[in-house]
Amino acid sequence: MEYRKITFEIMDQIARIGFGKASKKRLTTLDLETMEELDAALEEITERQEGDIRGLIFLSHKKNVFLAGMDVAVIRDLKDVQSGVEGARDGQRIYNKIEDLSIPTITCVDGVCLGGGFELALACKTIVVSDSPHTVLGAPEVSLGLLPAFGGSYRLPRRIDLPNALDLMLSGRLVRGEEAKKMGLVDEIHAGEKLLEAAFSRHIRIHKDETFPEHPIKRAAIPDVVARKPIFANARHSVLAKTRGRHDAPLRILDLLESSLDDPRAVYLEKEAQLLGELAVSEQSRKLQHLYFLRTANLKDSDPAGDKEGGS
Repeated sequence: MEYRKITFEIMDQIARIGFGKASKKRLTTLDLETMEELDAALEEITERQEGDIRGLIFLSHKKNVFLAGMDVAVIRDLKDVQSGVEGARDGQRIYNKIEDLSIPTITCVDGVCLGGGFELALACKTIVVSDSPHTVLGAPEVSLGLLPAFGGSYRLPRRIDLPNALDLMLSGRLVRGEEAKKMGLVDEIHAGEKLLEAAFSRHIRIHKDETFPEHPIKRAAIPDVVARKPIFANARHSVLAKTRGRHDAPLRILDLLESSLDDPRAVYLEKEAQLLGELAVSEQSRKLQHLYFLRTANLKDSDPAGDKEGGS
């Protein structure tokens, strides 16, 4: 396959997938072609992981940005609930391939890592970030009336504790490297120029003979049903206090997690995809998407040389 949106190379038995090299945008986003190429590269890595590939590193070729999320135009172009469900299923299937690899998988984040880019990082066994002030991570989908639907709402509460996971998804707030490290979201912080070396020397070389479990990203202990009741109650109270019940997405995310957190991955992800389909074409999300495009258009008009468009 010819790769135009991503770079894919194998050097010294280490696969490297890079984003943004051919992008003219200031912020690299995921579009359908990028996802198709990523799927093809991961298929090859899956087939060769027991042979001549013993590690996978995700990186960016663009300064100050890893991935700013899914191109919002892709969401805008969804015609109905089913097209949203199918789009989410495709993303989930691709990211499941990352999670299910038996080799070490590392995301190197030097800059913006949001939305679908953040979900990609969550599918990896290890996340290392730079100490750059431009490095931020988060799930801002709720600001568009959406949820992380490439498996992000399933994986985040399994990587960090439930209150912090809910906070990030329900508020859409972004965290910098130090805070992300404290909450267990990222594994290490290094100078930007040392990220790749750290990924290789600390997370691939030392594990070259190790076989990883099927789903190694589960790190945070999920509270039992009784213990998490007050956590969800507090989160719901906070959402209602801030939104007065006027925003559907955070309440629907809460409903999904509260009712389905213990579900097996496949069962949960199907519910996540269904919810994305319903939210993406809702009147509320459509209005928020419209406001987003008006805002980015105004930014471009005020700074024609700069591309401010991001993703979700």
